[in-house]
Amino acid sequence: MTRETDTTRLIYALLFLATLGASVGVWLYPWTGLDERWGLLLFFWLTAVGWGYAVQKRYHLAVVSGLFALFIGGLAYASVAGVATGWLLVGVLMGLAAWDLTHFRARLTGGMPVENGAALWRRHRRQLILATAVGGVLATVTLLQPLTLPFPVALLLALLALFALNQLLRRVRREK
Repeated sequence: MTRETDTTRLIYALLFLATLGASVGVWLYPWTGLDERWGLLLFFWLTAVGWGYAVQKRYHLAVVSGLFALFIGGLAYASVAGVATGWLLVGVLMGLAAWDLTHFRARLTGGMPVENGAALWRRHRRQLILATAVGGVLATVTLLQPLTLPFPVALLLALLALFALNQLLRRVRREK
C-alpha cells in the first residue's frame, strides 16, 4: 500500500467523520418540521460524496475547495438555525483536515519530484494531528466557557492571527 493510497483512505475517513458529526448534530436538534432536517442531512451527505468522488477522480483543487466551501456553508446555516455547536465543530475540524490532506496529496503527486516524500508525509501528518487537536481543545474550551470580547480586541486578535499565518507561509516558502 502506498502513501498516496493511505492519504486517500484518510481523506475518506475524515470526510465520513465530518459528515457524521454534522449529521448527528442535525438529527438531535429538535426541528419544527422534518423537511429541513432531511434536507440538511441530504445536503451534507451529497456534498461529502461529491467531495470523495472529486478526490478519487483527481478533479482540480478548485472543485474540492468549492465543495468544502459548500460543506462549511451548510454547517454555518445549521449553526444559525441553532444546531448544537459541538457536533458542528466535529464537522468543521474533520472537514478542514480532509481539505488540507486533499491539497497536500495534490502537491505531492503534482508531477514535480519530491525529495524524501516519506519524511515529508510523516511531518505533515504530525502537524495536522497537532493542529486539529489544538483546534479541538481551544474550540471545546470556548464552548464550555463562552468568551465575549469587545470588537477592537477581536479585530486586533484577527490581525495578529493573519500576521502569524503570513509569517508561517513565508517560512514554509523559504524551506522549499
